[in-house]
Amino acid sequence: MNIYKFNRILLIFFFLNNIQANFSSEDELSLISTGGNTDSKTFFLKSKNLVKWSVHEITLKGSYTYGESEKVRNLEKWDINLRYDLNVSKKNSLFLGETIEANRFSGFSRRYNSDMGTKHSFIESDTTKLFAEIGYRYTIENKSDNERTKVKESKGRAYLEGNKTLNSTVSSKLWIEWIPNFSNSDKYLMNIEPSISVTLNKVFSFKMAYLWNYDNQPEKDHTKQDYKYTTSLIANF
Repeated sequence: MNIYKFNRILLIFFFLNNIQANFSSEDELSLISTGGNTDSKTFFLKSKNLVKWSVHEITLKGSYTYGESEKVRNLEKWDINLRYDLNVSKKNSLFLGETIEANRFSGFSRRYNSDMGTKHSFIESDTTKLFAEIGYRYTIENKSDNERTKVKESKGRAYLEGNKTLNSTVSSKLWIEWIPNFSNSDKYLMNIEPSISVTLNKVFSFKMAYLWNYDNQPEKDHTKQDYKYTTSLIANF
């Protein structure tokens, strides 16, 4: 799927619907800096913007991570995702999405993911939310060592997310993502992130999270596992 055509279709569809939309935004910032025996810095930015109207939803998400040690860059990755959801019933929806990501320290300069699938909500209450997604993904990947090398693969995607409000200020979240590879069965991916958030006021909250990424068949000289601990300040609008 061409991302530019996809964006154009979504924009036209949005403006043709003369219905008042609900907009929400969640922005996240994390900064880790150490000195003394080790001089290192890590920046993490993340944003999620959602527009809802009638039975339609458009989500635009993005994140950027940068790190350096002893003034030498050793981490840099980013991603941006555009997604459209059509709510066909109270518990079920269909979605289309396009993601562009880059992480040359993991062996690819660009990765383009085109997604389509369905979402089902199991629990939707004031204190508990649980839903799952299942779909198909087509990936085009440019390798870091050779921009001309393109790998095209067919994949699946299964996703499960649960949210629990523990009290008036504390909530927890867990999501699990499995990405099987139909073109190469050994090259599957797994991602898991548990987190806990503490509300400071109506706008700001603190979030502590652990993200684990697993690649069963990584690039040469790369490990199968990546992980990241973050303590972030979140602003909700």
